[in-house]
Amino acid sequence: MAAAAALTRDRRVTSVRAKKGLFFVFTLVVVVCPANSLIDKDKLDELRLDLQKLKLTLEKRKVEHFLDSEFTSKIMDDALSLIDHLTRLTRETMPEFTPLLELMEDLKPFMESTKAYVQKEIERDAAEIHSYEEKMQTLERKITHLGKYDDL
Repeated sequence: MAAAAALTRDRRVTSVRAKKGLFFVFTLVVVVCPANSLIDKDKLDELRLDLQKLKLTLEKRKVEHFLDSEFTSKIMDDALSLIDHLTRLTRETMPEFTPLLELMEDLKPFMESTKAYVQKEIERDAAEIHSYEEKMQTLERKITHLGKYDDL
Protein backbone atom coordinates (compact mmCIF):
# COMPACT_ATOMS: atom_id res chain seq x y z
CA MET A 1 0.00 0.00 0.00
CA ALA A 2 2.83 2.38 0.80
CA ALA A 3 4.33 1.57 -2.57
CA ALA A 4 1.04 2.40 -4.26
CA ALA A 5 0.84 5.73 -2.40
CA ALA A 6 4.40 6.55 -3.43
CA LEU A 7 3.60 5.64 -6.99
CA THR A 8 0.51 7.86 -6.93
CA ARG A 9 2.47 10.73 -5.47
CA ASP A 10 5.09 10.38 -8.17
CA ARG A 11 2.45 10.40 -10.87
CA ARG A 12 0.89 13.54 -9.44
CA VAL A 13 4.20 15.31 -9.29
CA THR A 14 4.98 14.18 -12.83
CA SER A 15 1.49 15.10 -13.89
CA VAL A 16 1.78 18.62 -12.42
CA ARG A 17 5.19 19.11 -14.06
CA ALA A 18 3.81 17.91 -17.36
CA LYS A 19 0.86 20.27 -17.02
CA LYS A 20 3.18 23.18 -16.28
CA GLY A 21 5.30 22.30 -19.30
CA LEU A 22 2.24 21.96 -21.53
CA PHE A 23 0.88 25.25 -20.20
CA PHE A 24 4.19 26.95 -21.07
CA VAL A 25 4.19 25.47 -24.59
CA PHE A 26 0.52 26.38 -25.02
CA THR A 27 1.25 29.96 -23.90
CA LEU A 28 4.09 30.25 -26.39
CA VAL A 29 1.92 28.90 -29.19
CA VAL A 30 -0.93 31.27 -28.30
CA VAL A 31 1.38 34.30 -28.21
CA VAL A 32 3.64 33.51 -31.18
CA CYS A 33 1.18 32.06 -33.71
CA PRO A 34 -1.22 35.03 -33.88
CA ALA A 35 1.73 37.40 -34.16
CA ASN A 36 3.12 35.43 -37.08
CA SER A 37 -0.25 35.12 -38.76
CA LEU A 38 -0.96 38.84 -38.32
CA ILE A 39 2.27 39.82 -40.05
CA ASP A 40 1.77 38.65 -43.59
CA LYS A 41 4.62 39.64 -45.90
CA ASP A 42 2.29 40.52 -48.78
CA LYS A 43 0.11 42.67 -46.55
CA LEU A 44 3.17 44.32 -45.08
CA ASP A 45 4.44 45.14 -48.58
CA GLU A 46 0.99 46.49 -49.43
CA LEU A 47 1.10 48.68 -46.32
CA ARG A 48 4.51 50.00 -47.31
CA LEU A 49 3.22 50.80 -50.81
CA ASP A 50 0.17 52.56 -49.38
CA LEU A 51 2.44 54.52 -47.06
CA GLN A 52 4.53 55.68 -50.04
CA LYS A 53 1.34 56.80 -51.82
CA LEU A 54 0.28 58.71 -48.71
CA LYS A 55 3.69 60.37 -48.54
CA LEU A 56 3.37 61.53 -52.15
CA THR A 57 -0.12 62.86 -51.50
CA LEU A 58 1.11 64.70 -48.42
CA GLU A 59 4.01 66.21 -50.37
CA LYS A 60 1.60 67.44 -53.05
CA ARG A 61 -0.59 68.96 -50.38
CA LYS A 62 2.41 70.67 -48.80
CA VAL A 63 3.35 72.18 -52.17
CA GLU A 64 -0.23 73.39 -52.70
CA HIS A 65 -0.23 74.87 -49.22
CA PHE A 66 3.06 76.64 -49.89
CA LEU A 67 1.71 78.12 -53.11
CA ASP A 68 -1.50 79.20 -51.39
CA SER A 69 0.32 80.78 -48.47
CA GLU A 70 2.80 82.61 -50.69
CA PHE A 71 0.64 83.81 -53.53
CA THR A 72 -2.87 84.16 -52.12
CA SER A 73 -1.78 86.75 -49.60
CA LYS A 74 0.06 88.71 -52.29
CA ILE A 75 -2.93 88.53 -54.65
CA MET A 76 -5.25 89.77 -51.90
CA ASP A 77 -2.86 92.64 -51.10
CA ASP A 78 -2.70 93.52 -54.79
CA ALA A 79 -6.51 93.46 -55.01
CA LEU A 80 -6.78 95.79 -51.99
CA SER A 81 -4.24 98.10 -53.54
CA LEU A 82 -6.16 98.06 -56.81
CA ILE A 83 -9.41 98.89 -55.00
CA ASP A 84 -7.69 101.85 -53.30
CA HIS A 85 -6.33 103.02 -56.64
CA LEU A 86 -9.72 102.63 -58.38
CA THR A 87 -11.49 104.47 -55.56
CA ARG A 88 -9.04 107.36 -55.85
CA LEU A 89 -9.44 107.47 -59.65
CA THR A 90 -13.22 107.36 -59.38
CA ARG A 91 -13.21 110.28 -56.92
CA GLU A 92 -10.97 112.27 -59.25
CA THR A 93 -12.80 111.54 -62.51
CA MET A 94 -16.43 111.11 -61.45
CA PRO A 95 -17.01 112.78 -58.07
CA GLU A 96 -20.71 113.12 -58.76
CA PHE A 97 -21.19 109.37 -59.31
CA THR A 98 -21.75 108.45 -55.66
CA PRO A 99 -23.17 104.89 -56.11
CA LEU A 100 -19.87 103.74 -57.57
CA LEU A 101 -17.91 105.46 -54.83
CA GLU A 102 -20.11 103.83 -52.18
CA LEU A 103 -19.61 100.46 -53.83
CA MET A 104 -15.83 100.93 -53.87
CA GLU A 105 -15.84 101.95 -50.21
CA ASP A 106 -17.95 98.92 -49.29
CA LEU A 107 -15.76 96.61 -51.32
CA LYS A 108 -12.57 97.32 -49.35
CA PRO A 109 -13.87 96.02 -45.95
CA PHE A 110 -15.30 93.00 -47.74
CA MET A 111 -11.91 92.24 -49.30
CA GLU A 112 -10.16 92.73 -45.94
CA SER A 113 -12.51 90.30 -44.21
CA THR A 114 -12.05 87.85 -47.09
CA LYS A 115 -8.28 88.13 -46.72
CA ALA A 116 -8.56 87.44 -42.96
CA TYR A 117 -10.74 84.40 -43.66
CA VAL A 118 -8.29 83.06 -46.25
CA GLN A 119 -5.38 83.55 -43.83
CA LYS A 120 -7.23 81.57 -41.14
CA GLU A 121 -7.92 78.78 -43.61
CA ILE A 122 -4.26 78.68 -44.63
CA GLU A 123 -3.23 78.45 -40.97
CA ARG A 124 -5.80 75.70 -40.34
CA ASP A 125 -4.50 73.83 -43.37
CA ALA A 126 -0.93 74.14 -42.06
CA ALA A 127 -1.96 72.68 -38.70
CA GLU A 128 -3.78 69.84 -40.44
CA ILE A 129 -0.74 69.06 -42.61
CA HIS A 130 1.47 69.02 -39.51
CA SER A 131 -0.94 66.63 -37.81
CA TYR A 132 -0.91 64.34 -40.86
CA GLU A 133 2.89 64.38 -40.90
CA GLU A 134 3.02 63.26 -37.27
CA LYS A 135 0.49 60.50 -37.88
CA MET A 136 2.39 59.35 -40.94
CA GLN A 137 5.66 59.18 -38.99
CA THR A 138 3.93 57.10 -36.31
CA LEU A 139 2.50 54.80 -38.98
CA GLU A 140 5.91 54.47 -40.62
CA ARG A 141 7.51 53.51 -37.29
CA LYS A 142 4.81 50.88 -36.70
CA ILE A 143 5.27 49.40 -40.18
CA THR A 144 9.05 49.32 -39.69
CA HIS A 145 8.52 47.64 -36.33
CA LEU A 146 6.24 45.04 -37.89
CA GLY A 147 8.84 44.49 -40.62
CA LYS A 148 11.41 43.58 -37.99
CA TYR A 149 9.11 40.84 -36.69
CA ASP A 150 8.45 39.66 -40.23
CA ASP A 151 12.18 39.10 -40.76
CA LEU A 152 12.40 36.78 -37.74
